[in-house]
Amino acid sequence: MLTQHTNRGAGVIIVRSGQVLLGREADGWSGFGGGAKGSESCLKTAARETEEESVGIVSAAFVRRRARACFSLSTPRGNRFSMFILQLRSCDASITVDDFAARRAQTLIPECQEKLELMWFPMHSVPHLKLRKGFSNDWAMIDLAIQIVCARDEQTA
Repeated sequence: MLTQHTNRGAGVIIVRSGQVLLGREADGWSGFGGGAKGSESCLKTAARETEEESVGIVSAAFVRRRARACFSLSTPRGNRFSMFILQLRSCDASITVDDFAARRAQTLIPECQEKLELMWFPMHSVPHLKLRKGFSNDWAMIDLAIQIVCARDEQTA
């Protein structure tokens, strides 16, 4: 069972075949996530934020069903932030970023305007990108968590 406690914030890192899906904001690239609304659980926060920031390319329901491996990070302000890993399978081919720009242009919802662009990156290239400060500080821990989850999934496959 995934952690269901309330939290200050939560996010999701989406991975597939040695790649990670990141979104670009004005100050750099990062995963998906943000602050909790009310007493929202960390999983619900992560799912909602991912759907908003991806303009529905990755649905909240999909994140709630498939996210795993919750671990805790600290934000630059010292708050707790729960991070989930969502590893895509070959059957998840419908998750593409091709129509992100068109979807973003059609929405007036401010939460859906945070990410300027979505892109898949090879895992090894992430440290060389211009990352958002908090994401950059946590990348080594996130990368390790991804490796553990992927190795565990290979053993159980």
